Formats: sequence, structure tokens, C-alpha cells
Amino acid sequence: MNRTVNLDFIGKLEKNLKLANGLVQVVIGPRQVGKATTITYFFESNFKGKYLYQSADQVFNSNAAWLFEQWQAAKAESKILV
Repeated sequence: MNRTVNLDFIGKLEKNLKLANGLVQVVIGPRQVGKATTITYFFESNFKGKYLYQSADQVFNSNAAWLFEQWQAAKAESKILV
């Protein structure tokens, strides 16, 4: 079964990042539709060297402590946590 999935979230993400309000941006959607690929391409094109990409897909016990560790690592390097 083929489905078409619209990844128009990039425009909204870009707008929200320009606000620089420090809020967390969450991207959710079906598996295997290109969310991570699209986000990685966006940040590589617009924030090369200024972001730290972390995926929780393979983290079996991801929780608030794991997220806090990732946030601190990005903050220590003055990078955007993606």
C-alpha cells in the first residue's frame, strides 16, 4: 500500500526557530516517511556545524534523564539539539 505523506513541517520549524524562544520543537509522524532525513538535510543546509543530532529510536530506556544529558551536551557545545 502506497501513501503520500506531506512533510510541510519544515516551513513551520524554520519559522519557530527564528523566534528563538527556546521552546522544544517536536516532530512526530508515521515511521519511514523521511522525517529524520528531511530534518537532517534542513539543519545541514541552514545550521551546518551548529547542531547536534540525536535520535531516540535506538534508546530503549530513553527518559527525562537521557534527554537532559543530550540537552546538556548540546548546550556545552553551544549547539542546537536536534
